[in-house]
Amino acid sequence: GSAATAGRPDTTEDPAERFASALHASRGRKKRGYRRGSAPLSHLLTELKRYGTANATACGKRHPRYRVAMLIPWAGGGKGKGLPSWLPYFLATARGTAYLVDWVIFHEALSPPRGAPPNVRFVDLGQGGLAQLMGLRMGEELDMPVRNASLLIRSLRFMLEKWPRLVAEYKPAFGTIFEQYIQGYSHWGYCDLDMVIGNLLLFVETSELANQDILSYSFGDMD
Repeated sequence: GSAATAGRPDTTEDPAERFASALHASRGRKKRGYRRGSAPLSHLLTELKRYGTANATACGKRHPRYRVAMLIPWAGGGKGKGLPSWLPYFLATARGTAYLVDWVIFHEALSPPRGAPPNVRFVDLGQGGLAQLMGLRMGEELDMPVRNASLLIRSLRFMLEKWPRLVAEYKPAFGTIFEQYIQGYSHWGYCDLDMVIGNLLLFVETSELANQDILSYSFGDMD
């Protein structure tokens, strides 16, 4: 940060404090029925973008040793649906992790938003591609006959079309399923799009990166 001018206090505002103020203001209005694009939510999104940009600028371009690929398959785009409406909030804060993390979002023939941060990648697997990739990789690892693997793919496709949230049940296998997309990374992990990403560099320690291979988040049920 810049030093204070001699004889005057440093009045530079912390981006985190500005974001917290915007979030508090938004929460105070939540019962008034604001919709997406209204003033409080637009203001919050602006502050999120500023916060992410400030983090990215402060940290530098890239960690010299470690690089994490966070894998996020989006299976909720069927039946005319697209990427979630809250995605801009996720992207705005993901920008601030560019020093350490790439966020890899897998989807099926959707249209990624313009202006996404450079550390967010959208991978189009094509219609039904997620189930096909999962079935092929699992069948290969389990040494399944082709007929059984084909049945698995059809079952997975039906499951993801009817209950897309069940893709989360396969998170421990993401490293195998998406193996071809994590070449060159020191670590991989998983999370969801309904998150606001904080300053990961304050929570991920070098010792953890040195001793662990996978990054994940829980609600205390894995402690």
